[in-house]
Amino acid sequence: MTELLEIKPTSWCWYLGLALLIPLLIRLFICSIEAKRLGVSFRKIFKGFGDKENDKHVPSDYWLAFIIGVLEMLAYPPLLVTDAPAIIGGWLLFKTVNRWQYAPNRTRGPFNRYLVANAVIIFGAYLSARLAFSPWSTT
Repeated sequence: MTELLEIKPTSWCWYLGLALLIPLLIRLFICSIEAKRLGVSFRKIFKGFGDKENDKHVPSDYWLAFIIGVLEMLAYPPLLVTDAPAIIGGWLLFKTVNRWQYAPNRTRGPFNRYLVANAVIIFGAYLSARLAFSPWSTT
């Protein structure tokens, strides 16, 4: 654990840039799908504060998924560099089990988008670890 606390990125620009960019790209992708699915404007979904448009309820998310994505993108690269992927696996297990209980009667589409978003975050964290941390740095 002390090794994890001592690790620092060699490139803060890559580390912070990817931590913000990847969750934002995921949000843009998910919002575009939801806008088409609900038949409402992209802007209404993207702003994240819910609304009613043409008698269709636009769910509120208050950007919470984006914030969680940023936090994961900040936490995962150091965990990958210090060879502690079990912590990531435990977090993903916790999130997935909670999601099963939260929406057992929902269709498969939202759950699949959830899985794809998590896979993109993990891949982005791997890229961030390769680009921003000295043990894995390619530069």
